[in-house]
Amino acid sequence: MENNSIWVGKLKKLEPSDYTMSILPKLRIHEENVMEFLRLSASKPEHITEILKMENNSILIGKVNNLIFSDYAVGILPRLGIHGENEMEELGLLAEHFEYISEILRMENNSIRVGKMRSLVLGEHAVEIFPKLKICEEGGIEEFFMVTDNPENITEIFRTENKNISVWIRKAKKLRLENCAMQIFHNLKFQKENVIAEICLSADCPYHITEMFKMENKSIQIGKVKRLELNCYAI
Repeated sequence: MENNSIWVGKLKKLEPSDYTMSILPKLRIHEENVMEFLRLSASKPEHITEILKMENNSILIGKVNNLIFSDYAVGILPRLGIHGENEMEELGLLAEHFEYISEILRMENNSIRVGKMRSLVLGEHAVEIFPKLKICEEGGIEEFFMVTDNPENITEIFRTENKNISVWIRKAKKLRLENCAMQIFHNLKFQKENVIAEICLSADCPYHITEMFKMENKSIQIGKVKRLELNCYAI
């Protein structure tokens, strides 16, 4: 069947996974549809082979409140055409293995348009594609959650050309960093006048915070915080 040949009109929830991912381009969704929940999951590369052959922004999904990607499905993020006026409640990306995001890493920074969102969740290797996201400058991210067990996943974030990344994180009202993601905390350089509602830091193992152990006491400035939560080795 041709792409956009199956008229589904308006729908609230869609969760294709594995081989059913291939029907996503076939669906024709009403351009003014507001989907409450779209979850995409693919455990094998062949599940998204045909989609990866398509052009970026070619799969029109209208407006989405909650957009979740996991495993190989993360790789099709650039192929989705999100409504220009969309304001997401949450964008979640989880990639346990490097091959899930290898193609996206070849893209230029700020090249994947995701628009406005209230909450951004990045897990494991998906952390590495943060610089590739083009987030709407108006409003900013209210809640930012990052977790990874691999310190190499965070190295790309603080390269010189990606300094705007730390600006986005500092603007968040709620910040949650777990395990090796905690190591970006001392690089955020909060200002004294900065006000954040909640910071939660958690580390399951000592090696998750190796770099922070090397720092002097009281050397990490966090500005004004209404609620600070420290768990496990983060204490």
